[in-house]
Amino acid sequence: MAEKANHRATLLIGYGRFGLETLRQFLTSTATRGVLAWDTPAGPGNGERRLRDLGLLWLPDPFEDSGPGVGGMPALDGSRAELMRDLHQQIENLPDDETGLKQAVKARAEALLRADTRASRDRNLPLGLDVVVLAHPHDRRTLGRLRPLLKECVVDVLYRSVTQLHREVGADALNFVQILDFANYWERSESAKALRGHFKAYVEHWQRWREEKQPTFGRIYLVDSHTPNGVREERLRIDEISLFLEFLLFEGQRDSESMQTLYQARPDDGRLLATFGIRLLERSGGLLKRLAAARFGIGWLEYLDEARTWPTAKIQPLRDTLEACQGVVLEDTLTDGGLPVESHQSLARLADELEALPADDPAWPQQVRACCAKGMRRLESELADRVQLHIRKTLQEGSFADLAKSLRIQIDAALHDDRQPATLGTVVRELESALDALKPNLDGTAATAPLPAVGLAKLEELQAVHQDYRHFLERQLDTNGVLKWWPLLAFLFGLGLSHWLSSWIAAWLATLGVFDSATASHPLNMAHEAAQWLVGVPGTPLPGHPWALALASLLLGAAMVFMLHRAVKRQVLRARLFWTDPERGRLADALRVLVRGLTDDQAGLVAQMQSDAAANIRDEAGRELGQWHRNLRERRREMGWLRSQLHDFLDMHGLDADSPVENWTRISRDGGIRHAMEQFDDLLRISQTRPPIPEHFQSMQAEKKPFKKWEERYSQAFLYPLRFIDELSENYQEPLEQELAQPGSGAEQQTRADELCAFLRRHSGDFTTAFRWKASVGVPPDSVYCLLPPLWLGLPGVRDTLTGQAINEEHRLPGEDVARAYLLRLQIGVETTCLTH
Repeated sequence: MAEKANHRATLLIGYGRFGLETLRQFLTSTATRGVLAWDTPAGPGNGERRLRDLGLLWLPDPFEDSGPGVGGMPALDGSRAELMRDLHQQIENLPDDETGLKQAVKARAEALLRADTRASRDRNLPLGLDVVVLAHPHDRRTLGRLRPLLKECVVDVLYRSVTQLHREVGADALNFVQILDFANYWERSESAKALRGHFKAYVEHWQRWREEKQPTFGRIYLVDSHTPNGVREERLRIDEISLFLEFLLFEGQRDSESMQTLYQARPDDGRLLATFGIRLLERSGGLLKRLAAARFGIGWLEYLDEARTWPTAKIQPLRDTLEACQGVVLEDTLTDGGLPVESHQSLARLADELEALPADDPAWPQQVRACCAKGMRRLESELADRVQLHIRKTLQEGSFADLAKSLRIQIDAALHDDRQPATLGTVVRELESALDALKPNLDGTAATAPLPAVGLAKLEELQAVHQDYRHFLERQLDTNGVLKWWPLLAFLFGLGLSHWLSSWIAAWLATLGVFDSATASHPLNMAHEAAQWLVGVPGTPLPGHPWALALASLLLGAAMVFMLHRAVKRQVLRARLFWTDPERGRLADALRVLVRGLTDDQAGLVAQMQSDAAANIRDEAGRELGQWHRNLRERRREMGWLRSQLHDFLDMHGLDADSPVENWTRISRDGGIRHAMEQFDDLLRISQTRPPIPEHFQSMQAEKKPFKKWEERYSQAFLYPLRFIDELSENYQEPLEQELAQPGSGAEQQTRADELCAFLRRHSGDFTTAFRWKASVGVPPDSVYCLLPPLWLGLPGVRDTLTGQAINEEHRLPGEDVARAYLLRLQIGVETTCLTH
């Protein structure tokens, strides 16, 4: 097989639907051979690979009656769309505005010619750029758009932007080629005649610019549906153009002096028009290796998906770690006493708050209810905080956290063991067993039991007691209410007492008669004088002072009323103690009954929260394991999708992986352009260099390590089918190449020689160019070339057959691809006058 490198950086520009289909066919054909060179950017998250030294651009044709619109690239239908997605992403959709088109073409060319990009190649890449345009001019509007578009947005832009090519290499370093397809170019309708006239002017413009030493195209190839061999449908024309592109890019003819006219007209000949015919005989070792790799890949993916534990797989460390994780989680309960202590403390605070509420307030039951609800919410919050702290410590700081980290390592170790890795299905099965042990909380968050109705019955009892207390208060003397009547009572008592005292004192003085102060005792003298001062002495100038007596009576009455009020209030309060005594009162008893009810509720709440904590720990642990389980199951889903893509790849080449090997049939690819000579025995021989058996599957897993980033959203290992096939194909050897290189002529050499000679005798003279000229003047004779690998040229009878078909030594070209032999017919340098008659 040819080395995976282009001989010059190349831009392929497809125009319209035909150009897009040709680009896709070219990618499909070259990818299955394995001649495309790829670059995959380094670094995390980079999975998109890009073609090396090759850019593919597409511009829609707004004048097409059907097909894609101006801004959209149509996708393939069916299963091949997914299979070829990696390839089709290499085709960049060009903007349809002139400024954007110029910038896009310039940027892509500069990316291909960057010095650091070229320096990273395994071998020195010649400095230069080839640009090939593929189009189907179906009417004159297409030609009218193509000419200024290609001139101003492609040719002139690239000449201005890559001036270093002219300075360092020369004018030939930047070259432009057009390959244009027609559907019945020589049709007799008036529209066809008009198209031929416009096309002749189109070509003459490019030739005139060449004569004026202006940037232009070096060669314009024509292809038509009507040829001397008959009418060919579009898919065959696309296939021939694709094969011609493969010849130009990958067969090492870019620097061959004899083949330079393929890419540009000679300096002494300004005629750009040309056509070609090309046929291929292929015994593609690259394709056979990819078919063998696809078949191996199907078996390998099925092996990776199996849950069977292979005797050599190292799975026990993962099992031990999972069992340790389950032990920590399943045995965990919140039994350190912290929750009951916190709940008792919170209830004690609640009891103090309840006792501080004024029982005389009519809204006291509602205040008690609100205080209880607030206290229980506070209790719930405090317990929940404690539970969450315990869960966090258990899962993030405790032994489970260490085991979880170890489990992540053990999953990697099981999948990526260098000698005996476990299959993905086995690891998934172990995780599923662990998750089953953590049920029933795996499917959702553990349901927390609702908080108990906070002493609802006890609150109703308390409300009834308080209602009785209120009735008692209504029947009891209101000491505060009677207090306003005590001043009036004291006043009335003082008035009465004053009159009575005045009369009594006067009577007392009268009983004394003539009072002898000299003989009386001192206290009696003082009392006599005070009495006379208060009531006076009739018949004497000594007046009385009744106001003083009245004031004294009022004061005495107030004192008596105060003492009486205290006594009454004391009796009232003593009666209330039956209800309000903090130790034995009925209200205090009702509060204590309520608190005991709350304590019972609290005990149930604590037990429920302990249970919920254990359930939440199992649930959170299950979530973490479940996330890993989902990631690994996603890898299984991707592997299932990739298996279906590999089946499609085999189906494209006529193989059925579901049938027994002996029933496989090789598809016939003899469509007139490409001729396959690989046999099913060749596929079997290549497959046997690495047969699809469990031992090789396990060693492939150890070598490739496809689950390196299994926890990410997508796995780059299973996302691109063709890349997957390419990587697996590197493990296969092509035994035929070694046999052909051996001296002598064994059975294998003779078989291949017979097939090659039969191909040369049949096709060297009977195929024509892809475009038919009506004129005889101005059309040079065609030349036939044979390009084949040196190993094939040395096969018995090949040289004699070439000579017999008039293909002399000068027209025998050495090919780089050891799997291919080409027959090439060229007509180069046709006059533009031949385009109209």
